[in-house]
Order: sequence, then structure tokens, then C-alpha cells
Amino acid sequence: MPSLRIRIAVPSATMILRQAKKYADDVKNLIEYATPGKVAAFIAESIQGVGGFVEFPQGYLKHTYEHIRAAGGVCIADEVQPVSDAPEHTSGVLKPRA
Repeated sequence: MPSLRIRIAVPSATMILRQAKKYADDVKNLIEYATPGKVAAFIAESIQGVGGFVEFPQGYLKHTYEHIRAAGGVCIADEVQPVSDAPEHTSGVLKPRA
């Protein structure tokens, strides 16, 4: 029986940091070209748990927050985690169980 070889490319730390910087620079370009140069706030959901748990590349928020603060904005990290499909949790407010 022939053997099957699977190669998995694991990104290097340098590649991840470059990717994070690139994405953060997209935010900077958006501030420069789509706003008057000032922003009020940047809200980031640090871990997006709706479609699986997707995390930002390491360093993304650091670089993005630098651009937001330079434009006068406040940085907000929303760390609300989904806990249940139960109706008492769907409004965003946790209600005590009877």
C-alpha cells in the first residue's frame, strides 16, 4: 500500500507579525482615506466565537491600537463570550435561573 505524506505549513512568528502589521496598516489607511483623520473609537471583539473561535494574528491589536490612538480614538476590547443557546441568554443579559 502506498504511503501518504501530508505537509502542513505552519506560519513562522515573523510571518504572523508581518500579517498582523499588514492588517493594522489597513486600519491606518482607512483612517487616512475614509475619515477626516479622527476617529471616536475602535471596538474589537478579541475572540470571534460565532463561526468557530477565530483569533486575531498576534500583534494586530497592538499595532491597530497605535493607529487608533494616534487618530484620537479610544480602543475597546469586547471580551463577551457566548455561553448558551438558552432563551434567557439571547438578550445579552444573563438572568438568574429560578
